[in-house]
Amino acid sequence: MSQPSLVERLERVERENRCWKIIGISVMTIIALALLMGAAKPRVQNEVRARRFTLVNKEGKVRGILGFSAVGSPTLLLFDNPILTLFDSEQRPRARLAVESGGWPRLSLYDKGQRRRAALQVFPGGSPGLTLRDKDGKISWKAP
Repeated sequence: MSQPSLVERLERVERENRCWKIIGISVMTIIALALLMGAAKPRVQNEVRARRFTLVNKEGKVRGILGFSAVGSPTLLLFDNPILTLFDSEQRPRARLAVESGGWPRLSLYDKGQRRRAALQVFPGGSPGLTLRDKDGKISWKAP
């Protein structure tokens, strides 16, 4: 048996080195992905404490504030045609308080079928209105 030449030995060492590099890079990639996946899990806090929360739109304009009034009362302020919707346990809307685009307020009450059954509103001219609807959605009483 002849001994491998220096060039053959060097080529073998380089092949082994490439193999170890590939294995090392693969292991490091797997570890990095595992760390990133672990960091991506949302963490839910049991409590968030603050004196004020400010809601801003994508342009940075303030659209709402949850905080306290000057006398210390809890206050929710919503701007620019806000809508506040209350849902039941099955995530169906049951009540909605809104300021329409014309600036007039409306309170709507919905049945389990998500049909509006009652609406109390102030029209743009300042006159109030109340509308009651039956189970089929037909107006059963209206003022004015």
